[in-house]
Amino acid sequence: MLKLLQKLKFLDSKIEQTIKDGSFIKNKDNFKKFWNTLLKFIDTRTEIKKKFIEAANFIIEDKSLEELLRNVSSNKKFIADFVIELLGKDLNDSDNFLMLDENEIDELASNSLFSWFGPREYIMGMMEIGVIVIKISLPKIFNSFLDEARKCYAFQQYNAVNALSRTILEIAIKDIYMRKIVKYKVKETKIRQQKVSSMIYKISTGEFRKKIRFLYYDKLCPVVHGDKSLSNIDVKIYLRETINIIEELYDVSYNDNN
Repeated sequence: MLKLLQKLKFLDSKIEQTIKDGSFIKNKDNFKKFWNTLLKFIDTRTEIKKKFIEAANFIIEDKSLEELLRNVSSNKKFIADFVIELLGKDLNDSDNFLMLDENEIDELASNSLFSWFGPREYIMGMMEIGVIVIKISLPKIFNSFLDEARKCYAFQQYNAVNALSRTILEIAIKDIYMRKIVKYKVKETKIRQQKVSSMIYKISTGEFRKKIRFLYYDKLCPVVHGDKSLSNIDVKIYLRETINIIEELYDVSYNDNN
């Protein structure tokens, strides 16, 4: 993964520099080189996203590469995307399928899912929802629930995704509480007796605390309690928001512990 991220970072920088100097505009050979660099960028990003099928989280210690992988995971547009869009190429065209050919789709699908579910939907879902990118190890139970949430999203089990999103947020809150507040000096059985609201209050402040509470109580809990159901768009937004908040929580924990 690190080599792919380093390559993507280099290509992104190269594309930006080429645009700044404008050497590709009136020279056909330079434009071909520039276009090839754009395609290499897209191919490399696709190779990174293929790794999302194998794992739900990645530990990246380099700050710039961590941010780069988070941008890929959250489907943030890079300068290459804007350039190709301006040139009339739609990267979101379903026929394009993230630059994967049919053989690659078949190979990935045969290793990852049951024969009764269409491989295209599964692979697209796993790549689309992304991963968690952090600097420190996560509890094993967290990884298990996160992996299940991602697979439920790929299988279009949206209410299950929402319930699992709340679960992984709770696990992260408890873990951060253990790391930051009690420093592992309290038995886990006593931690379970703590209310989630109390732990949120102790591990966060200000607007960030409000953001956590709003996600947990106003977005995730109503579905778990059967008060409403969600569309695939809502679920995608809520799961991505959960992932982003968890990344921020662990960023704070990592910085505080150093």
